[in-house]
Amino acid sequence: MEVFHVGDKVFLDNMKYERCKKIDIDTEGNQKASVERIDFKYGKIIAIDTEDNLMGISPINDKIGVIISVHIDSPHIHKIDFLPKEKVVIHDLLKDYYNKKGIVNAYDSTIDRYRVMINNEPHWFAPFELRLEDESEHFVALFSSSNPIKVTLSDEGKRAYKYHFNMKAPVDTNGRTEFANLEQLMEVYDSTFIYGDKYLLEDDKILVKAAD
Repeated sequence: MEVFHVGDKVFLDNMKYERCKKIDIDTEGNQKASVERIDFKYGKIIAIDTEDNLMGISPINDKIGVIISVHIDSPHIHKIDFLPKEKVVIHDLLKDYYNKKGIVNAYDSTIDRYRVMINNEPHWFAPFELRLEDESEHFVALFSSSNPIKVTLSDEGKRAYKYHFNMKAPVDTNGRTEFANLEQLMEVYDSTFIYGDKYLLEDDKILVKAAD
């Protein structure tokens, strides 16, 4: 069984998410739900709950703030080195593309190879033939509706997170919890971040990840 850690990049093998798009009500009052099936292929592990044998995965390119909760020993989750849109450098001396830069386009789990676009042309590489281009992740004190954001949750906020996502809120070394975007944050907490007399945030700072 693979050993997973928070922050690991993963390939989701045949993982689908269903959400209700709308509910129609006929003249007799009967309800009929319209369900949309979304196929997620890549994501990052944002939480691991060993007590309940669960981990939370945030899919990439997700616009609706989904967090997938799966069993740690699920056969459909595979750890990978690179995600689509990540910039890489080819470092295999036997290739004609040595030291050239490209962008990861896809991963094929059947052959454990990454499709990398170099000058708009696709080429396949093994994991050991690639390395990430040196880039740092920047979070800035700006406000955005679509970029990932980080906040410091209060104890009450952490309880609300666990109630909503059915797992403990993941925190980084600075004690902050990341959300995929503003919509996902507001899905859990209203705009006041207050429930009754309980404050859901430890402070009023909302750090927003800079756009790529």
